[in-house]
Amino acid sequence: ASRKFVPVDLGKIFNDDAQLLKLRNLPSGETAMGGVPTRLFPSRAVRGDVRPTVIPVGAKAASLIFLHTQYCAPEDLPKLRLGHRITGWMNGRKTAVYRVCYSDGRKIPVYSRNTINNGNVYPVRGFTASEIGMRYIPDARFVRDDNDGKDGLLYQYEWVNPRPEVPIERIEFTSMGDLVPVTPYLLALTLREP
Repeated sequence: ASRKFVPVDLGKIFNDDAQLLKLRNLPSGETAMGGVPTRLFPSRAVRGDVRPTVIPVGAKAASLIFLHTQYCAPEDLPKLRLGHRITGWMNGRKTAVYRVCYSDGRKIPVYSRNTINNGNVYPVRGFTASEIGMRYIPDARFVRDDNDGKDGLLYQYEWVNPRPEVPIERIEFTSMGDLVPVTPYLLALTLREP
């Protein structure tokens, strides 16, 4: 795999001040998160909504590396954990979708899945977050400064592009709406070159 990375500029896409996430101690600007070059702005995020937020890409990519998290209110955690059935928790309930749109018109959905490649920004007491396919970002694990004993968590997910020879025109980022009691956030996006 290539070791050439291109951070995507989300500056004009940000639609949330990220105050709910309380990520005040993150580095700002060009940095590396989990060993991946990233462009990060701790006081800004792309919040997933039911209407797609369009992220222009205009490049070929071997993979996409998402630095994201999600917020679930404490009173909604039982709904998230169980969902409509227990397998939603065990198998990674879909909490958002990144729809990868290629220059030839084809689209592929890439799902943010609870406990698989994303998780709550605040740890859930009694549940481990080190599931298969999901990893903490060592550089960003301890990012909260409100002294309540919790870690603010970000999750890095690398999706391998099955069509690296075709340019990606854009990504459409949406939440799952009322189906899931979660607000998804994208903090940074990096392309791995083919």
